Amino acid sequence: MSDYFLWMLEQIDDPDEFDTGQYQNLLEYLDYVPFDYILEMDKNRESDGLELRKTAGYFRGTGCSVLEMMVALAIRCDQHLTDNPEHSRASWWFKNMIKSLTLSDMTDDDFNRGITMRTIEMFLRREYDPDGCGGLFYIPGYEGDLRQVEIWYQMNYWYLSLRR
Repeated sequence: MSDYFLWMLEQIDDPDEFDTGQYQNLLEYLDYVPFDYILEMDKNRESDGLELRKTAGYFRGTGCSVLEMMVALAIRCDQHLTDNPEHSRASWWFKNMIKSLTLSDMTDDDFNRGITMRTIEMFLRREYDPDGCGGLFYIPGYEGDLRQVEIWYQMNYWYLSLRR
């Protein structure tokens, strides 16, 4: 594991929210898979993931991974929506994305590469449910089609749905 990978895990590790030590196989897989997006505005999520490298002082020549995008998004959400300088909530954001992707059960004891691979492929191809189940932000009862909405707006809709 690279220092950069370990640094990313530090950003989202919180034993009370998402214990990265239980999800090493999943996280390594997410770092292996390139973040390929369909909607043009999701390029911003890729840019955030690549910017994460600069923040960590790490420069690798490959494209943004799914893990980088998700960690960067969790940090951005924490900073913009739940900012508390004394306690980061990035782990909470990340945990909820994993839950929405339906990958919460993919601990190291129960990791299934095939299921994980199909789940992430469906996410990247936007073949998840219109309410976001199988994507990053599941909104039960959502009447639109989140597959047609950029990730940043999906997150905002999801966050607003929690406040109702």
